[in-house]
Amino acid sequence: MVAVLVGIANFEFSNNLEVIFLDVGQGDAILIQYKEQQILIDAGPNDRILQKLGEYMPFWDRKIDLVVSTHSDADHSRGLAYVLDRYQISNLIYSQDNKETKTYNQFLELSQNLNRIRGEPGQYIAIGGAVFKILQGGNMLISELETPGDDFLFMADAGFDLEREINAQSEVLKAGHHGSKNSTSLEFLQKINPRDIVISVGCHNRYGHPSPEVLERIKNFNVKTTCEAGDIKYHVASPKNRNKFLRAQ
Repeated sequence: MVAVLVGIANFEFSNNLEVIFLDVGQGDAILIQYKEQQILIDAGPNDRILQKLGEYMPFWDRKIDLVVSTHSDADHSRGLAYVLDRYQISNLIYSQDNKETKTYNQFLELSQNLNRIRGEPGQYIAIGGAVFKILQGGNMLISELETPGDDFLFMADAGFDLEREINAQSEVLKAGHHGSKNSTSLEFLQKINPRDIVISVGCHNRYGHPSPEVLERIKNFNVKTTCEAGDIKYHVASPKNRNKFLRAQ
């Protein structure tokens, strides 16, 4: 008990909102955190997500306010079952992706007692003075974090077709589909006009991500990859936090 109390006393919460693109290999996992409040977007391809959450969340904190499952592909969703086993999830937003994958269906079965919501445009949650929004529902959830500083756009595995439906401008763009050649078009880049582009990708992956075509299109931007940089963290100055989950009307 003494050791636990000392650990709590020595743990310093950041007064800033943090957005962390977690290095989970060839997959996606993004942690948005303000003190003891968290939003987790996807959870990568395996149990590596637990190590990553343990690095950034207080060791006594076993609650995640919102988990967003963008779609059922294993490199985004397989880690969700590990998160559910270790943490209490208050809210789950998930896509209408109906691929019959055993792992994802097992996760949905295990999560039946959660406050589960099908993702639709207009759903949002306030965290650390920022607002996290679902921009695109259906089979692929695309989301945005609007903050007092930088705005962040999370494109999951979206390709050219979904890019045409997004009307937003953000300083930080999480590129769709790990830098696949069928995502992050020039037209989309001109519309979003990001300062930074983050690509969540595993080193020497069998898909050849990020593709040479995308690297050519984004060569004039500030590009960061989790393969080269590891976890990529942003700090955003945060006004007083509001903590209330609101469904779309």
